[in-house]
Amino acid sequence: MLFRSGVVLDLGCGTGTALRHLRSRASSDTMLIGVEPAERMRRAAEARCAGTSGVELRDGRFEAIPLPTASVDYLYSIWAFHWISDPERAAAEIRRVLKDDGELDLWFAGMNTGGEFSRKASEVLRRYVGLEACLRAASAATPFDRSLVERLFSFLSPAGLTITEETTNHYDTLEAHWAWQIRSEAYYAVVAPSDRGRFEEDLRCAIATLEDERGIPYTRHSFHVRYRHADPVFLARPSAGAE
Repeated sequence: MLFRSGVVLDLGCGTGTALRHLRSRASSDTMLIGVEPAERMRRAAEARCAGTSGVELRDGRFEAIPLPTASVDYLYSIWAFHWISDPERAAAEIRRVLKDDGELDLWFAGMNTGGEFSRKASEVLRRYVGLEACLRAASAATPFDRSLVERLFSFLSPAGLTITEETTNHYDTLEAHWAWQIRSEAYYAVVAPSDRGRFEEDLRCAIATLEDERGIPYTRHSFHVRYRHADPVFLARPSAGAE
C-alpha cells in the first residue's frame, strides 16, 4: 500500500525491516511508527532506521499502544499478534487508535502452528522443569482459532473485512528450522540457564526424529485479517484509553 500522507503503525515491528522497506514506498509526509516491547529488537530497529526521516520507534505492546485515540490511518502487524497476553484488550486498543476511515492488515499464527514441534518440545521440557513451568510455557502464545478471530474483529464492518485462514506444511532441514524458529520461541526461557545447552541438544535430537524423505515438517496455520474502509467502519467508538 502506498500512502500519500497519514500515520502508519507497525505493531510488533521487531528489528524494523518492514518499516525501512515501507519508508522507501511511502510519501515524504507519511509518518511511520514502530511499536515493539522487546528492548533488544527495538534497539536493532532504531539502528536500522537511524538517519531515516519520518520513522519513530516506541516502547509499547498491543494491549497498551502508546498513541492517541483515532490517530492511525493504517495499522499492520507481521507475525506478532499471536504473542499477545490479553486478546480482548489488544483488539480494544486496535479499535481505539484506528481512525474511522482507517485500514489494517494483521498476519499471525493460528493455534495449529508448529504442532509437531510443540509436542517434541513438551516431551523434552518435562525432563527439565516442573508441571507449572510447562503449563506457563504452553500459554506463551494465544491459541487463535477462527471463532476467536471473528469475535475480536467484529467491531469492523463486514463489508470491508476479510479473514483468510490457511494451513500449509513446510519441509526443511534441521539447521534451517533451528535458525529461524527454535531459538525465537520465548517459552523455552523457562529452562534454567545452566541447563540450556543440554536442553537444546536434547531438543535438536527430538526434532530430528520427525524427518522423512521430504525433510522435517512444520505446520503453518495462519490468519490474515484485512480491512479496507467501508462505512460504517465501527459499530461503536470505544471510550478513550491511555494517550
